[in-house]
Amino acid sequence: MPNWLHAFNLPTLCKVTTQIGYITTNHEIPSKKTVILLYCYELKPNSPMALKQILPKVFYSDINVGLKFFIDGMGFTLGYHDDSLYIVNRDDITFLLVDSKEFAEGDRPEIRIATDDIEAIYQEIKDRAPEILHPNSKVVSHKPWGLKEFATLDPTTVCIIFQQPI
Repeated sequence: MPNWLHAFNLPTLCKVTTQIGYITTNHEIPSKKTVILLYCYELKPNSPMALKQILPKVFYSDINVGLKFFIDGMGFTLGYHDDSLYIVNRDDITFLLVDSKEFAEGDRPEIRIATDDIEAIYQEIKDRAPEILHPNSKVVSHKPWGLKEFATLDPTTVCIIFQQPI
């Protein structure tokens, strides 16, 4: 478990079972990036709480770009929407898409999603919307860090990488 995670007192409540990916996002300082590692946690016996899911928020200047990318491109479904918030879901994954030009200008995330059948999800996305496959990672490839992966990219540079252990 990374040292910074100890600040949240997670080691006393949970144990790490698997690292499932990470999110990279630009924050207030444009020259620096923050990396948030995503872990799957198993609640220790007698723990008062459990972390269940991370819900990434992705900002768009034009929400239709995000909806097309997630719904038409990757097969998510629209679960809720109001004037500026759109919640899309697929299996156990949820994204909050927010229509906000102000935040979209400084926050273009890279998000990893772990899967147990990368070939099937790749084929589905390739058949559904081949134009969203990332030009630098448009086929499933084996990486030296022990993963098979491919990536998608929307016109605003939101990048979703799908990964599976080799």
